[in-house]
Amino acid sequence: MMRPALLLALTAAYTTVAAPFCTDSFETPSADWAPDGRYWSYSGTAANGGKSLMRVLYKGGKPDAPPLLFSRKNAIALPRPDFHLSLQAQLTPATPDVKLELLLAYLDAYGKTCGTAALPLHTEGSTFSANAFALTAPAGAKAVIPTFRISGGHTVTATTYVRFDDLIFGDGPLPQPEAAPIRLTLPAAPDRLHEVSAPVPGTFPVKGGQQIHLSYCAKGGIKDTTVRSSLEAVWLNAAGNPVGTFATDLESPGLNYHYRNAAIADAPADAVAARLTVRLRSTRPQTGDVSATFCEFAVRQWQELLAEKRREHAQFQEKSHPIVLEPETKGKWTGGNLSIGKFYRYSRAPKKMIPDAGAGLFTDGTRLTDGEYNDGKDFQINRCVAFDAGQPLAITIDLGAPQLVQQVIFSHYLSHTGSLIAPDSVKISICAPDSEEWTLWQDRQLPAYTNASGHVSSRIIGPGTMAKKIKFEFPAIATPRQRICFDEISVMGRIKNTWKYVPARGLYHGAFTPSYAFKEPLRGGRKKPMSLQTYEKLVGKSCSMVLWYQGMSPERRYTELAELRNNDLAENHRGFRFLCVGWLPPETTKLADIANGVYDEYFARYFRDSIDPALNLDNQTPVWFRPMNEFNTDWVNWGLDPVMFRHAWRRIFNIAEAVGATKQHIFVWSVNHLSYPDTDWNNMRNYYPGDQYVDWVGLSCYSGSLKYVGTAKEQLPAARAREVNEYYGHYKPMMVTEGGYGSGQDREGFVRQWFEFEDLLPNFKAMIWENHNDRCLQDVPTALEIYRKAVQSPYWIDNNTIQPR
Repeated sequence: MMRPALLLALTAAYTTVAAPFCTDSFETPSADWAPDGRYWSYSGTAANGGKSLMRVLYKGGKPDAPPLLFSRKNAIALPRPDFHLSLQAQLTPATPDVKLELLLAYLDAYGKTCGTAALPLHTEGSTFSANAFALTAPAGAKAVIPTFRISGGHTVTATTYVRFDDLIFGDGPLPQPEAAPIRLTLPAAPDRLHEVSAPVPGTFPVKGGQQIHLSYCAKGGIKDTTVRSSLEAVWLNAAGNPVGTFATDLESPGLNYHYRNAAIADAPADAVAARLTVRLRSTRPQTGDVSATFCEFAVRQWQELLAEKRREHAQFQEKSHPIVLEPETKGKWTGGNLSIGKFYRYSRAPKKMIPDAGAGLFTDGTRLTDGEYNDGKDFQINRCVAFDAGQPLAITIDLGAPQLVQQVIFSHYLSHTGSLIAPDSVKISICAPDSEEWTLWQDRQLPAYTNASGHVSSRIIGPGTMAKKIKFEFPAIATPRQRICFDEISVMGRIKNTWKYVPARGLYHGAFTPSYAFKEPLRGGRKKPMSLQTYEKLVGKSCSMVLWYQGMSPERRYTELAELRNNDLAENHRGFRFLCVGWLPPETTKLADIANGVYDEYFARYFRDSIDPALNLDNQTPVWFRPMNEFNTDWVNWGLDPVMFRHAWRRIFNIAEAVGATKQHIFVWSVNHLSYPDTDWNNMRNYYPGDQYVDWVGLSCYSGSLKYVGTAKEQLPAARAREVNEYYGHYKPMMVTEGGYGSGQDREGFVRQWFEFEDLLPNFKAMIWENHNDRCLQDVPTALEIYRKAVQSPYWIDNNTIQPR
């Protein structure tokens, strides 16, 4: 037992415990330390800084009574001289003359005491009080032993409860204190616009002349899209006077969701601090009250934050062997319509009587490239677009990515009266990749369709030229009351299929691991929605890819995934766990609304956030986006409509491409292994949007019912993957985006063949086991054992240590 006189002569033999948490037990005093009726009790130390670190029952003693001392048995290693510690203290009832202290004894590399510190602790009666200290250890200090000291209380006659909770040692300077949550309510104002705001308590230190990363979380309450939230910063100089401002306007959080918002700002050279304000404002009058809660405010130097993240990446590289990727140029060339579904602009609006449709943030319409033609018999106004022939016209199509342009086809609808005509000439220019300069590609006269009626087309063949944009200029035709009527403009050529993040050897070992799939004690009390580490311990290998689901609706933001990637996926892992997202529209979302641009603003914000370094902390590894999977079935609300599905998919992809997100992320077109109903019109190929719109091809691979698949052999995974593999496996990287056996089937056989893809279907480069419902491996010990043994093969990749691009 430790005596007060021995406090500075602590044991030289200590063990190091990794920061930030103090998890060892504490020594308690001997019985003769409690004279005059004082009592003590010790309730242990919870792991990871948990509650109930120590509880003491204390009665006052004589003025000369020695203090009570509780010392940690083992030392805590200090990773650096500058560190912080925090804890909570409670004294019930409030007893002013009871003094609480935390004593620190610093030890050198040989376990010898090389310094001490005494830190007075603050209490506020019956509530826990936070105590936090930023400290610098003496030169040569490698570890520290903390000791609690309780003294005084000479007038106390009743038992006093003393509790110390959450003793946490952290690396680096003391974090900025989190401000208390701020709740704002925007009252109904049906006759006017309205706004409310609140200051964030305190100020935040900054370094003048540097980029500052500001962030906060907003939680729930807002579903009204006419309401916006913002974070505003006022920069202060050393005298406390304003020297500049910054404001970031962000989309508001949806009901019951918790979003982290962040932005990067430039602090003035003479700024030393920032004062923050949060604000809610209406963009249109609203009829009901709207509320939101703001919390977790943080202000950090952006370069320091970025350097910290890159140091982590470097550590991953040092500890693991990077996987080898196929070169992106390995992808094959395929031919087709380069412009189908692509965005375009025109120099003047069409006539109102034959208008365009689907205009939005990035395009003036959709009909010129929708792939839907007039049938040549009766005029269909919903297929055509007409422009006044008496004025020049320019139409520019953005191909999204560089493609090899070889020919152009103009489709028109002409009227027998001559009011709907075709242009008589066209000048075609291209914009080469990485250039904004227009180069003439072709200047041609077009066929004269005298007295023609119905559907006609003309074709212009030119040299094969790489282009990202293509522009068509049509001169005016001096004929009154005539209109140039377009049915479709098709840019034909060669599509370069790239192989993005395809491993040259092996495939990504993936899983979907919701916490609810694991019962106690296997779950280990974990409360997070994902129990990835539980699954990895179960199968004996880490996952290099994780499946998670998110709703595709305006109140759901990419920042949810950013939080998931920087927390759950990075937890206890040396490399990058790739994320595959099942991105699913809610029942209220219609494919036609997506295709017609109703959600353009949402998709633009979502994809901008996904590549915003302020929000993803410079995480430049890709996300495998899997929008609207299993579309060839009758159990999803976005299924059984091949035409509208293609339109919706192309629009989502085009927006991601327009904001630059497709350079980083991967789009996975993922079918169900069997179409329901299994008819020609519902064949999976009818939903395919085009090679330029798909990076990887995936499928949901389940065992299926004998009623539909025929035999037990057809229930196995390779058989389920056969059809989609025949269509696309010879030139697209393939993956099982989710799969597993079902109850009452050959589950052991299913798992065995799951691991035979290396030989049977080697072009599959990722496989994700959906570990929930009746597919939980832990519920079938024989299947789990087969899985555990087979997954140890190095072919199943468990670490991704690819340098960010």
